[in-house]
Amino acid sequence: MKTSRLFVAASAAVLLVSGSAFAQLSLEINVGYGTYVSAWKDAAYIHAYSPRFLYGTAVTSALQTLRLNADAAGSGSFGLTLFSGRFGIQIQYHEFDPAVSGWSSTHEASVTYTSMQPPDYTPTQFTQNSSTLMPEPSGQLNEKAFSLNAVYRLRLPGWFSLDLSAGLTWFNVQGEIGVLGYWKYWLGGHSVLFSENYQMAMHIETFNRIGGNAAATLNWHMGSNAALWIEARWFLAPETEAGLSFEPIDAADAIMAFDPIEDVFPAGRLLVKPAFFRFAAGFRISI
Repeated sequence: MKTSRLFVAASAAVLLVSGSAFAQLSLEINVGYGTYVSAWKDAAYIHAYSPRFLYGTAVTSALQTLRLNADAAGSGSFGLTLFSGRFGIQIQYHEFDPAVSGWSSTHEASVTYTSMQPPDYTPTQFTQNSSTLMPEPSGQLNEKAFSLNAVYRLRLPGWFSLDLSAGLTWFNVQGEIGVLGYWKYWLGGHSVLFSENYQMAMHIETFNRIGGNAAATLNWHMGSNAALWIEARWFLAPETEAGLSFEPIDAADAIMAFDPIEDVFPAGRLLVKPAFFRFAAGFRISI
């Protein structure tokens, strides 16, 4: 009988404490807008390949170098935080689309071939070099970041508090960049050399990486259920070699049609940094 009473008393105490804890839970909804500053700066891409030569044999080479940057961009964010006392668990979603800018070298191409031209049709070796001015690189990245964080809230004097948060982030990145050159050569009648120059876009194929984030958020509470906030947040992730694919920007008017199977060149090495810094402000309500 005594044991039963102790069990009932202990159960009641557990239920009372649990009820009190659940009563202290609050869900906060955060929306904000800020400036995203990407860590992807001065990335080198070397576009080196051997141009195709049709209807004969030749030695060909081509080279173009890009230096690439992701510019700062503005965009919004969304988050949910479940708080109990001073501690919380937070999920966040960030997405931004920075423009890509940078510098391009000239596109240098060379072809050495054997021609048999009239009137004597004697095999003769010729070399043709070309240097083509290229437009500055342009394009866009799309980056998404999904985060799961732990949060600690420090009460400050007046209507203010400070949130310190950190956790894991899943990064999802893709993009498109132009312009790369692509030469193709062939011999026509009387062994005359013809050529075609295509402008190519480079696609950064979607990749995912796990990293982390940390932030300090200053809150200005307006009553018990709403607040304005400003935040500085750092997102960190390892540099990643991106998978690349290519396609012509506009080959409809080409003399020699672009063949997506035969007109291919090896992808160079492009390292992409998903890391970025964000400074933002926003509004929060508690329910």
